[in-house]
Amino acid sequence: MNKHSFNVLEFDKLKELILANIVIGDNREVIENLVPYKDLSALNNELKTVKDFMDLLSFDGGFEAIGLRNINSLMEKIKLIGTYLEVEELWDINVNLRTVRIFKTRLDELGKYKQLRETIGNIPNLRVIEDIINKTINPEKEIKDDASLDLRDIRLHKKTLNMNIKRKFEELFEEPSLSNAFQERIITERDGRMVTPVKYDFKGLIKGIEHDRSSSGQTVFIEPLSIVSLNNKMRELETKEKEEIRKILLRIAELLRNNKDDILTIGEKVMYLDILNAKSIYANENRCEIPTVSNREILSLEKARHPFIDKDKVVPLTFEIGKDYDILLITGPNTGGKTVALKTAGLLTLMALSGIPIPASENSKIGFFEGVFADIGDEQSIEQSLSSFSAHLKNVKEILEAVTKNSLVLLDELGSGTDPIEGAAFAMAVIDYLNEKKCKSFITTHYSQVKAYGYNEEGIETASMEFNTDTLSPTYRLLVGIPGESNALIIAQRMGLPESIISKARAYISEDNKKVEKMIENIKIKSQELDEMRERFARLQEEARLDRERAKQETLIIEKQKNEIIKSAYEEAEKMMNEMRAKASALVEKIQHEEKNKEDAKQIQK
Repeated sequence: MNKHSFNVLEFDKLKELILANIVIGDNREVIENLVPYKDLSALNNELKTVKDFMDLLSFDGGFEAIGLRNINSLMEKIKLIGTYLEVEELWDINVNLRTVRIFKTRLDELGKYKQLRETIGNIPNLRVIEDIINKTINPEKEIKDDASLDLRDIRLHKKTLNMNIKRKFEELFEEPSLSNAFQERIITERDGRMVTPVKYDFKGLIKGIEHDRSSSGQTVFIEPLSIVSLNNKMRELETKEKEEIRKILLRIAELLRNNKDDILTIGEKVMYLDILNAKSIYANENRCEIPTVSNREILSLEKARHPFIDKDKVVPLTFEIGKDYDILLITGPNTGGKTVALKTAGLLTLMALSGIPIPASENSKIGFFEGVFADIGDEQSIEQSLSSFSAHLKNVKEILEAVTKNSLVLLDELGSGTDPIEGAAFAMAVIDYLNEKKCKSFITTHYSQVKAYGYNEEGIETASMEFNTDTLSPTYRLLVGIPGESNALIIAQRMGLPESIISKARAYISEDNKKVEKMIENIKIKSQELDEMRERFARLQEEARLDRERAKQETLIIEKQKNEIIKSAYEEAEKMMNEMRAKASALVEKIQHEEKNKEDAKQIQK
């Protein structure tokens, strides 16, 4: 990829926006060195993974990035036997092991985000290391008393000794003969030994060792003789404590070395999760989507926004190169947004090819271009010097030498900075060269000759940035299929310049240019008529759809009523049948009863 193109498209500035979300310092270099992928399959996997992570942040509780650290660099510190990590560093390893374990468990429980789960892969089970560090270090990043039996005994002795030292000092403070000697009845520390502040004039009353003086010289810090032996014992215990802590840290370092490969695997996952998190936060905050990236040489952006323009103010662009034409030629006056359109196309392509979601619709399609080449000058400059034209030529030469059919070329104000006739001829020759190569190109120009050339040439589509002559300001809408008009005289007229000057200026415009402008005006009128017809057609389609929907609803209601009537009739018939059965049964029973009575009567007669 061309470094000059990266610079003019401000790809590094885009990376800075992602860097704002990076937690691990060592990952800054990874983002700064981000370049387009060389393998399409790897790129698509990355984009799918980022999409999963974006959805995770939006819908499933996000990701806790606080505390992430490059634990692999910590493992490098203890590669030699006899080396160990500090307590804070061990705590960092513990935090990162736990973060990755909990994250993977949550992913598995959710059961979705297939690509993200595949990318993270299997995580080694290092719960035993987490447990040991948790038993050794507390959340305040201090070694616990019960990290070992010896440490517990040492700290117990220290506690007892500290109480004895305080008691000895209290006895001194309570001594009536010394009541005026103490500046304050407090115990402090100097050079690791417990001392008390004594007034300078009374220091002779306190037998002991002077360790320090206040800046005014009115206070001396004395270690009383009765405390010296206790302080000595305390220093011994502190030395033992440090040695015991060193042994504990050495044991844990050995455990880490024995699990080095698994820890390094998790360390790599931590680094990658930080990068995924940074990309996804940026993407969600800026309403970015994942485009389709394929081997087709196409650039189709829908509702594309430039990343550095306020997302609520920027006018989205929609255009396509590579389907019906290979070159999109944007014409029209300066300050209308042509350069922004060009930069949007180039920067969004670089973003997508580097695995970064783009501020555009998910329907956007981007080809897996081997190279993105751009030459973008200062479109606002009034008069370009020869040196700037030379630089422009040099950039164009390097681009033309490097391009292939699978390149995206972005040329701003092609041929500008020199005589208009020669500049236009140069621009058309370059466009011919790119067209023959079938190179996907996005070119801007304000030359009238180039407008007419582009409109009539096969493989080239013309477009323009809309300009509102009523408000004398650009709308920044991209109008594909409509060449740009030269609005200079219209603007001059609206701003009140004398009509005689305007008429004179029109007389100086060549017949060819007048024809071109007339052609553009006719195209614009036809295009507006077509847009109105499209809108009318869309309205009619919508009305027809609503009519169909209403008819469908009415049919459903009638069908429902019919079914209810039939159901009611069935229920009524069933009820009548049941009643008839009941009456018949009762009648039969009555007859049988009467027959039985007759039989009984006959028997009685007999």
